[in-house]
Amino acid sequence: MQESKSTKNLYFDIQLQTGKDETQSVRVMVQRGESSKRQLFLNKLQTQQPIKLSNLQVTPSNMVFLNKGTAIQDAPSHSLQFPFQPLASTTSTSVDTILKTHNNGNFTVSGCIKWLGEPLKPENATKMVREAELTDPSGTINLSVWDSHMQQIEDGQFYTVTNCKLKHYFGKRLATTVTTTVTKAKEQDISHVERSQDKQNWLCCPEVMNVYPTVYPVCNNKDCRKKISENPGSKIVHCLHCNRAMLLKNCYIEININFHLEKQEKTFSVTAFPKIIGNFLQEDVLQYKDNITDLTEKLLLLENVDFQLSPNNKLVIGMKTHTTSSITVKVNS
Repeated sequence: MQESKSTKNLYFDIQLQTGKDETQSVRVMVQRGESSKRQLFLNKLQTQQPIKLSNLQVTPSNMVFLNKGTAIQDAPSHSLQFPFQPLASTTSTSVDTILKTHNNGNFTVSGCIKWLGEPLKPENATKMVREAELTDPSGTINLSVWDSHMQQIEDGQFYTVTNCKLKHYFGKRLATTVTTTVTKAKEQDISHVERSQDKQNWLCCPEVMNVYPTVYPVCNNKDCRKKISENPGSKIVHCLHCNRAMLLKNCYIEININFHLEKQEKTFSVTAFPKIIGNFLQEDVLQYKDNITDLTEKLLLLENVDFQLSPNNKLVIGMKTHTTSSITVKVNS
């Protein structure tokens, strides 16, 4: 599922086989919260059921759209003069290429998968996810494995994983999608690759030069939860992402903390999310939403604290009290 940058409309693309060696790309427009249309096409793909689409719209650029007025009907198999032909498997993209040259998109990757933890259900999610790390000869990248794909993967084995979506959460990571397939792959030589788990990027006891906690409202639509821009003096706000209106007092509240850290004359401007700060302080950070001064004071008084940074040194992904037995890992420059 994609979102148009200009109109904010949601859509997904399908490849419709129209002949033995012919395909037609069709862009399917959907309403927010609607999942039945996408599931319908996934079911047709799985059962190889031919379909007939009527009243499609074609733009001057020859882009074919499926909108509300399009009729979708089953077609008898004998009405087609060609057999179903699956799309050729996509060539794998190296981890190094994804990390260095891409910021979004779907990719097929192949490498060794190692689990980083046990399965869990994220807040507001309906399915389980398990975090892993995929390593190929060019590098490593985190991989979020959702739902039934978890049962297809054995720790430390090589797999080809198709149609993974590139996301940004504590750095770049891939996530399986409903159209992902997991298949066994040939072993690769990854003995020279240093796993990200082995270089944890800790910043040992930096000086907290200043902090800037930001409190902001987010959309109370649980399927959205995007940041909302307030209009000064207005009691009603509009979410530009899902187009819903709501009372400002009924919005959810989020807090981000921007740190300016200094270590050996090097400075780091980083952002920490409430969960990271809350886990370290052993308290709910959101309780400070109406009294941000107390939280600011607590953070400015932090001493002998190690900060774990994301690979790009932009996010705080862990904090711990420094001990003499702590292993200091050099932070990426």
